[in-house]
Amino acid sequence: MSYNDLLEHGFCWSTHPNPTIFDNRSNEYISHNGYIYVMRPLTPSTVYYVRAYAMTKGHAVGYGDVIKIITIPKGTVCYTYNSNGADEGANARINYGAQKALAYWNNLTSIRGLHVTINYSPGTPTADCSYGGWMNMGANVGYQRAGTIMHEMGHAIGEGQHGMWWNETLRNSQGIWQGDQGNALVQFLENDPTRTADGDNMHFGPYGINGAGADDYTSFLYIGNSLLNQAFGEDGLPPTDGFATPAYVFPQEDDVKYYLKSESEDYGLYTGYLFEGPNRLLRWKEATAEVATTNDSAAWYITFDPVCQHYMFRNAATGNYITYNASGTNGFRTIEKDVPGLTEKLHLLKGRTNVTMGRGEDSITTKGYWIAYPDSLTDGQGNKTNAKGDPDCLSGRINHFTAANTIQQANDKVDQRWLILTADEAMTFEKGAKANLLDELAEMIALIRDMAETPHNEDVSGADLTLEASLDDIWNRAQQARSHELPSYVAEARAAGMEFLGNVTPKSADEPFDLNFLMNNPGIDNNKGWSEAPTFNYSCCEYWQATFDFNQTLEDMPAGTYKLTAQGYQSPGYYADVYRDYQNGINNVNSVLYINDQSVKMKHIASEAKKRQLCESDVAVENPKAYLPNTMEGASIYFQRRNYENQLIATIKEDHTDLKLGIKCSDAPSHYWTIFDNFNLYYYGSMTKNEVTDIQEVKAEAGTAGKDSDTAVYNLQGIKVADSLQGLPKGIYIVNRKKVILK
Repeated sequence: MSYNDLLEHGFCWSTHPNPTIFDNRSNEYISHNGYIYVMRPLTPSTVYYVRAYAMTKGHAVGYGDVIKIITIPKGTVCYTYNSNGADEGANARINYGAQKALAYWNNLTSIRGLHVTINYSPGTPTADCSYGGWMNMGANVGYQRAGTIMHEMGHAIGEGQHGMWWNETLRNSQGIWQGDQGNALVQFLENDPTRTADGDNMHFGPYGINGAGADDYTSFLYIGNSLLNQAFGEDGLPPTDGFATPAYVFPQEDDVKYYLKSESEDYGLYTGYLFEGPNRLLRWKEATAEVATTNDSAAWYITFDPVCQHYMFRNAATGNYITYNASGTNGFRTIEKDVPGLTEKLHLLKGRTNVTMGRGEDSITTKGYWIAYPDSLTDGQGNKTNAKGDPDCLSGRINHFTAANTIQQANDKVDQRWLILTADEAMTFEKGAKANLLDELAEMIALIRDMAETPHNEDVSGADLTLEASLDDIWNRAQQARSHELPSYVAEARAAGMEFLGNVTPKSADEPFDLNFLMNNPGIDNNKGWSEAPTFNYSCCEYWQATFDFNQTLEDMPAGTYKLTAQGYQSPGYYADVYRDYQNGINNVNSVLYINDQSVKMKHIASEAKKRQLCESDVAVENPKAYLPNTMEGASIYFQRRNYENQLIATIKEDHTDLKLGIKCSDAPSHYWTIFDNFNLYYYGSMTKNEVTDIQEVKAEAGTAGKDSDTAVYNLQGIKVADSLQGLPKGIYIVNRKKVILK
């Protein structure tokens, strides 16, 4: 059948599951990269069932698949206009534009509690608006229109104004929106699966109406603007004081059993599910998918309230609802109720990172959800009062506990997000998880074997054979294990590697065991695996006028000698002052590179000053003239050229010691700046510190003329003492970043 054979095509809908053209139908559409159908009128906060239809000229009707949709509550945005002496024409244009803008927003968004105050302000070149709705409208007639007011209302709900707009988990450093709702909307409207909602620090596109010339007066533009602002709120941008916009973001069915699994490996991603336990406490328990899906204590019926746009979770075994009680451990529990109340109505906010398990047919890709108590409803109608911007959410905890903790919208907060799976999805997830874990185990074994290739001597006879036998045995047993057992095999392989390390010593200090594979994110691409989140840029991280302790812990490490290195420096004050002080032997650096209680001062910014600029932003200091890095970009260039390398040699006396390693600063007065990158960790077994320390024996005549960077001589405190070794007394010095002993 061809398109020309059709009499009519469109969508039909009803409030029952099998709509036909005799219920409600529409063939109205907008032509924009295809057909975008319009269904009206629809009632707010209502469950509808929708499907496409096509009718031939012979009046035969064919239907597509039925989908469930839930309309949002009607928005309640309002405005006040202060004319401030504007003429009649300006008043008419501004009021007409405001009424038109609000008509679109109130019909296509659920934004409530926003009161926009529009002020005629002839001194304003175009228009501006603050978060919350204080808007100034200038005398330029070209901006006194609906599109401008819609654009400015975007600022009123947080675009370029709220901290979440700059949160990189929501809008990344390239300005690309990370939320599913916003990107799915743009992809639908543009009929392009690759499109995203993009923006800078103040604006977004498409549909941002960024300037009078961008307003084409079309209904499609105004619809796109309204819907995308709604989507931004659903993805996490709070449109008014409080939390994100609640919405139907998890497509549930009332009669389906769902199974909840923490997104965190520590709290059951591979090993467990959320159960209703004794005393109505929520617990994540270790269980296979087969066990969980046959135990109704782990099964949850999920329903949705279209009025307030929140979800309710009812346990299949007891009929009890998850309820919010208080912050802290056991803050969420279950309660016996016939009809759920406000504390049982929970906000689902979708995560922004995929969780993928397995390969091929045995694979599944999904996303977790923050399950939060919004603390913002009093009448069940979606009206915000006493709204919290950072509500408590359900979180995993040690020892199989759960807690209500303040929500933190970061990708690495996996302990606060939950996967919601059907029984079939849980089974597929488990198959995929086993494949992932076997890959992880194979990688760990390969890394340990690669490490063992380092030339070494056995301190304990048979260390090599023991390691090989252990790794082979672990791999063979893992093939028969269930997925929830496999994390212990990964840990067992690592323990075998650490046992091997404790029984060997490298043959040469020039080729130690490289332990970078044990560290989490040693290149510091972000804060994953580290204790804090400093400012990141140009592949570096910095602290400005701030104390900090940036660290991670490696557990159960062998005794022996370690070397920790990192690139970085501290500028302890104003550049001219610190450079002059350094030349006079004063070093006020107080950032240290450390392992447990052993530490060494970080490099002083002046210790590797240059005679020429490496970056345009480098700052010049005088007497003698030199250049210092002044920005994160400049620091990254110095680091790329292997400048500012710090190292700490530490001896650990006991086996099975936890190594806490990192950089910290306990005092940061005005203009103290610490910046660093690129950690490395090496192991030297039973070698002593003196054997490991890089000391070269040279003769006095070795200090001949040459480049200053090659021959400049520093003492062990990092202070320059000469341009060459010629004529210096016997002792230990640093030349070209290496220790030398002059005899």
